[in-house]
Amino acid sequence: MSTIRINLLGAFEAVADDGRPLVPTGKQRTLLAALAVRCGRPVSTDVLIDTLWDGDPPPSARTTLRGTVRRLRRTLGDTGANEAYAVRSMPNGYRLALDADAVDLHLFRRLRAEAAGARDTGREPELLRRALGLWRGEALCDVESDALRGDLTAAVEEERVQTTQRLMELETHAGRYERVITAARRLIAEHPYARCSAEPCGRCFRAPVGGRPEATGDASGRSPGRALTDPRRPPARPGWPAPPDLLSSAPGAPRSRT
Repeated sequence: MSTIRINLLGAFEAVADDGRPLVPTGKQRTLLAALAVRCGRPVSTDVLIDTLWDGDPPPSARTTLRGTVRRLRRTLGDTGANEAYAVRSMPNGYRLALDADAVDLHLFRRLRAEAAGARDTGREPELLRRALGLWRGEALCDVESDALRGDLTAAVEEERVQTTQRLMELETHAGRYERVITAARRLIAEHPYARCSAEPCGRCFRAPVGGRPEATGDASGRSPGRALTDPRRPPARPGWPAPPDLLSSAPGAPRSRT
């Protein structure tokens, strides 16, 4: 069986180890994404049916699911005995038999966890940069399943924002202010209702860059800090709901929910 890489942090991608793109379509695409999110773990038939039909399956759903699995295996180039399949049959379900690092979502989470354990070694910024470099857009942005996207996309986006905030703090302490300013502006654009950590952002916008102070606001004189918290500021992307306040807590701290 060929090695497969699956990317979920942006537009869906599946790539063979020789660089050949694998292009599952329709329900094959949703099925592979659902299995990749839980890579290495069995996913029950009921969960997959709910994912593929968003909770409103037809009477033929189980038969259609089996046919979708067969077609997906052909798309992935699986051959031979069932034990060789990337999509393996399990009692009352299926499992994606890939190493977790073959899915960018799980690699991101591993690098993030490794960074948390490397705070005394100096490797934390490097690991966080690698983790954030895996992102190409909104997670699962073109997978057509509200049941799959659900709370997952919001949770993963929160992890990305917290990772960005932690890297901003490290870059500030290292004096790399231009990087922090760039990251802060990106967060302002993506999460206009979020608040950035005031200490690192304040320090980097006050710090001299290239021998002169960095500007502390835009052409209107408004500071970046206000841009992050101004309730009158409209969402940066039309049609998107206001993002939750993802940056108000310390990195790694659990987010309070009401």
